[in-house]
Amino acid sequence: MRYKITYRLISYFSAVLLLFAVTIGLLFGTQFTHHTAEIYEEELKSQAVSIADTLSVFLQKQPQPHRPGGGQGFGAYLRFIDDISMA
Repeated sequence: MRYKITYRLISYFSAVLLLFAVTIGLLFGTQFTHHTAEIYEEELKSQAVSIADTLSVFLQKQPQPHRPGGGQGFGAYLRFIDDISMA
């Protein structure tokens, strides 16, 4: 008879502990996912701004068809790709 109360208390304690662990795990997982998404979003925005700035500078430096000579050619293109890749 007295073991019945012990088993019941142990089962209740285990159930509460399991419920607490699952709740904390879900909260942590949600917060971690949200925080990681924010970090990647900021990084992608930074890269997009860098690419846009580099592309505008690269396109401004390109020779116009009516200008004689003065082309930067393949080297300028490689520098542009290097800037975009943030190397």
